[in-house]
Amino acid sequence: MTQVKQKIRYFYDAVTRRTVSAMLLCTLTVLLFAYLGNSRNIFIIVDDNKMSLHQTYTADAMLALHEAGVTLGSNDLVELPANPVSGAAQVVIVRSHEVTVRADGKAVSLASRGETVGSVLEKAGVNVGVRDEVTPDPSSPTVEGMEIVVSRVNVSTVTVEEDIPFETVKKASIYINKGTENVKQTGKTGKRLSTYSVELRNGKEVERKLVSQQVVSQPVNALIEYGSGGTITTKDGTVLKYKRVIDVKATAYTTEGYADKTNALGRVARPGTIAVDPRVIPMRSKVYVTSQNAKGWVYGTAVCEDTGGAIKGNIVDLFFGTRAECWNFGRRSARVYILE
Repeated sequence: MTQVKQKIRYFYDAVTRRTVSAMLLCTLTVLLFAYLGNSRNIFIIVDDNKMSLHQTYTADAMLALHEAGVTLGSNDLVELPANPVSGAAQVVIVRSHEVTVRADGKAVSLASRGETVGSVLEKAGVNVGVRDEVTPDPSSPTVEGMEIVVSRVNVSTVTVEEDIPFETVKKASIYINKGTENVKQTGKTGKRLSTYSVELRNGKEVERKLVSQQVVSQPVNALIEYGSGGTITTKDGTVLKYKRVIDVKATAYTTEGYADKTNALGRVARPGTIAVDPRVIPMRSKVYVTSQNAKGWVYGTAVCEDTGGAIKGNIVDLFFGTRAECWNFGRRSARVYILE
């Protein structure tokens, strides 16, 4: 009997390790039953990954399971012998467990009996596209409480019209007042057609890649001049700061031979005073007048105190003491520096 017990133990261990096929298991059991001369039936119960033996006088497999304390769930699958048992038989139980499938904004709970994730999705009627992502992997076996998530991935191509922003270019100018700006050219936005590859995950955009671009119209930069002012050095080395430069035509006048020698401000006209158009150069402005050629003539510093009927726009009238000086000066191009 010791040898028999050793054989039974070896047999049970082999079953537990699932290294003996069900056919061989039944055959060995029958041989053991005959060897022992026992009149009871033997049921080999394969319950998922566990195996056990149950001896009973009943021939009913379901009753044998009840005797063995095996409880079945409503979704468990049981493979029973086709006929009443006389001797030995195998009962296979495949346990079901609940898994949740999340796809297309819905969650569905299903019973699974050891199928793969892919099989459960088929049973749930969930079609998986080529780009769709499934977690866990479709080849993975299901386990109790598993959540199977299907992420819908859609890639499409879209073409949109986009603005090309213009740049604002600023340029210093001595011809406008220091601290002021003048818009020389208004900026204009350009246009381009951009084609993107857009990836949507469950209807939400997660990635956008530029495929190509086509310029429809180039942008036009805005050009702004700003008054920079500057300095000019006189012949005697004096440095004068100016806020604006005006290029003008210069004429000459004098009060020689006239009884009235006062200017528009009621002051005595004298060298170092000039007549201007107040709309161009404000009265009482301090200026420096010279030729437009840096190496040419110089009138020097002056104060704008007079006006004249012929002095309109970019024209200045320089005062000289004599008519001879006026005739000698004539009419010339001049540059007026309006001093700070």
